[in-house]
Amino acid sequence: MWRKYSVEFKMEVIEVWKEHKLTMAEIMSKYKISDQTVQRWVKEYDCQGIDGLVTKITKMNYTGEFKQKVVEDMKENGLNQSETARKYSVGRTQVQQWERIYLEKGPEALYTENRGRAPKSVNSEKDINLNKSTETDLIAEIRRLRMENDYLKKLNALIQTKGK
Repeated sequence: MWRKYSVEFKMEVIEVWKEHKLTMAEIMSKYKISDQTVQRWVKEYDCQGIDGLVTKITKMNYTGEFKQKVVEDMKENGLNQSETARKYSVGRTQVQQWERIYLEKGPEALYTENRGRAPKSVNSEKDINLNKSTETDLIAEIRRLRMENDYLKKLNALIQTKGK
């Protein structure tokens, strides 16, 4: 379960860890947090100071050029996703997504905006086939459908009269 922790709480945990007041197992038990969380907070604090502990809520729009630079820098310098995220002050999962897109679809895919669900196709296969037909084919289709409609109306009338 993901919980939001205050900066004061994070600082308290970091101080307890850095001053060797408690072991990692004792910290995990006392504060009900994982060792990975503590280690992440310590790294963020060491790299960025108190700003590294502040939860970033604003949604940023990054350019394709920036995304490509981040992924290529990570590859060229042999950085992992966490190190790259700290270096560029972005989320680790954001770097992970950019890397996946870069590897699967290429660097140009980082320049396209893909937010939300893909739009539904307005045209069905039948509509596409009709669009390709000529005008005479469309007129013939209309005549056939009108005849079919007339036939169904007469059939319905016969069924109604037999039922009485």
